[in-house]
Amino acid sequence: MLLRKINKMKTGLKYFLTGMVLGLPLAGTILNSGCEKKNDSGLEDKVGQGVVARRLAEQGREYSNVQKGNEGNVADRFVQERLQKNVAENYVGKSVQESVEKENYIELVQNQNYPTDISENGVKLISEFEGFRATPYDDFGQMAIGYGHRIEDGENLTNITREQAEQLLYGDVNYVKESISENVEVSLNQNQYDALCSFTYNVGVGNFEDSTLLRKLNNGDYNGAANEFQRWNKADGEVLKGLIKRRTAEAELFREN
Repeated sequence: MLLRKINKMKTGLKYFLTGMVLGLPLAGTILNSGCEKKNDSGLEDKVGQGVVARRLAEQGREYSNVQKGNEGNVADRFVQERLQKNVAENYVGKSVQESVEKENYIELVQNQNYPTDISENGVKLISEFEGFRATPYDDFGQMAIGYGHRIEDGENLTNITREQAEQLLYGDVNYVKESISENVEVSLNQNQYDALCSFTYNVGVGNFEDSTLLRKLNNGDYNGAANEFQRWNKADGEVLKGLIKRRTAEAELFREN
């Protein structure tokens, strides 16, 4: 009787050690798995006799003593346990990632030190180079009015005053400020901020966000960023004197303390 119990323990230990060495993901395949399981979540896994044997060994039972048809119950338990483990690991991993992203964002905001609004000097720079138009005009394929305001569908703008044009300008600059806030990762003084507002207002937030100017700026290369202004002096592939003058003014303002 005692000898039989010892043999049982040896057999159970053998299967237990086999499962531990081969590992859960490989045990079913290497020990010639027999059945494929799929649970409600869509998780598919191959569970073989080796895995069943390990589960039974943990309970102090032998695989050979399991009644035919009950192997699936042990296999189902394995799939459910593995699913729960994966869900837990994914939850923890996601929580850690969100925590790291939050800390990085807080650190980024703390490192940012620049104005939150354009100055009167910046508005003056934009309005001077855009020029005032009381009635709609063609701005490279899109109708505009005032100080370069692109007329949107549904806007009934046919004749406006300078005051109305300035209101439209401040509204358009909000998109520019939002783009700067979301993409600039270094400190800026007011002149640098105003220069970027004028530049982005003219070339568009998409071009600004994809620009080498922004990349160099975020790398801390302020001088390199200032040199990038002059590269944006073309319209439809043609170099324009007005853009050369504007980029020069923006670069000079950007370099001022």
